[in-house]
Amino acid sequence: MNVKESLELADFYDSQIDAHHDPGEIRTLRERRNADCSQTRRLPPEILTKIFSILGTFNYEGQYTHLKWMAVTHVCRTWRDNALNEPTLWTDFTDIHPKWVREAFTRSKAAPLRLRYGYDECSSDALDFVVDALVKSPERIRELQVVDYDGSFIDRLTQPTPFLEFLAVELGAPMTFPPSFLGGVAPRLRSVRCSGPLPLEAGWLTNVRSLEYNGSLDSRAHLLTKLTSLKLERGATHGMSIATLLSALESSPSLECLLIVAASDMDTVSRPHRSTPLHLHHLRDITFDLGSKSRMAKIFRYLRVDDIEKLCTSWSYNFQNVTMLEHVCHFFNTCYHGDDLRYVVYDMSRGLELYTRSVDEAGPSLLFRLYAWADPSKIVKLLPRCVPRILLTRLRPDMKALALSECDTIEELRISSGHLHHHFCINGTSLPYPSLRQLHFGERVVGLDSEQLYQLVTWLAPRQPRVEVFVREGRIPAKAVEALRETSLLRLIYSEL
Repeated sequence: MNVKESLELADFYDSQIDAHHDPGEIRTLRERRNADCSQTRRLPPEILTKIFSILGTFNYEGQYTHLKWMAVTHVCRTWRDNALNEPTLWTDFTDIHPKWVREAFTRSKAAPLRLRYGYDECSSDALDFVVDALVKSPERIRELQVVDYDGSFIDRLTQPTPFLEFLAVELGAPMTFPPSFLGGVAPRLRSVRCSGPLPLEAGWLTNVRSLEYNGSLDSRAHLLTKLTSLKLERGATHGMSIATLLSALESSPSLECLLIVAASDMDTVSRPHRSTPLHLHHLRDITFDLGSKSRMAKIFRYLRVDDIEKLCTSWSYNFQNVTMLEHVCHFFNTCYHGDDLRYVVYDMSRGLELYTRSVDEAGPSLLFRLYAWADPSKIVKLLPRCVPRILLTRLRPDMKALALSECDTIEELRISSGHLHHHFCINGTSLPYPSLRQLHFGERVVGLDSEQLYQLVTWLAPRQPRVEVFVREGRIPAKAVEALRETSLLRLIYSEL
């Protein structure tokens, strides 16, 4: 049925509805109109199910967000029947109102479930009957999170879980996994998040590839040998030395992604007794949250990778230790083997991030975030192959000049927030950012009054070709918009920044 035929049929049903007075007949005609005239009625049930499942992944506001997609069940009977009768749409019990638990469980039929069990908005009492069912039918567990609970549920899981893919156990008190946990069999378990000690060897850990750990780390643990992703929280790095950490990493030769959060009592004094650096051939993505232990940056003296794609470090706000930064930058210079670093970002917070690919560019690039540093040019000099192209900064009252203003390779200047007062004055004969082609103002930038507008126009006037100015609509006064248009010195473009 084409659109014209659909409209003609809709007109026919409308005339029939107008000719009837009985509410029951009118309701029946309206249902038939919705079913026969809808362009979506030709969609097969599998497509509708896919669409509804995508809606369930959206970030809605408020509580019990993953069931907000249920509004589609009020559109028409076809949609409602499809949604109510599709088990896979009712398998998420990680964030669900207690009154919906039993109904959702019934609709899920035999489909594998995602379950969060413990103290949260959905009380454990409401989920007890689901837990009882899963203990009897462990093949229905796909993702399991046990949070802030006494662990008795863990002791009951003694049968194999053939479809379990993700397991998170975050209890208030330390616990020991029973020898019979999961019957020792979980062939699809790939990701584990745990706050307590894991067994050194266990059959159910055989195929784990991703581990987020906040317990005492033992480098002899069998699961380390196959990990491709490892995240160590403060509990895991408690009292740890660089030598111990390197020993654990040496047990994980397949690592591709590494994230470490340094505990406040990490040992940064003792030195590892290594004649050569630890070479992790597959490691590409490294994140170190050094906190107050910036001396942990020394670990980069003892690490080597074949080629780095992301390096991110962060430290306390008042950190100013160039020596520690030299370790980080030397590691990046040694391990990055590309020849076209093009992207630099500066931000006034804390940390250093180096990426060899930007979000919106296909080629190799460098994202550089330097936080809480008075002179970022010192850090740029530590990366001799860095060619800054894009600069992100926040304007502060105590800033005497824009960051890296003497850099002649910056093509985009992105100002995320702050006050424009006096930041666009030209002092001396040199032109700041001589290669500038785009100027972006974020929604939290304020202060473009007549004086700042004059400074901005004067600052942009000598540049050829014209600079594009990106500004979010409504963030500057109307008279400023008109003044910028009248100058004919730039193109004003409205965009969502």
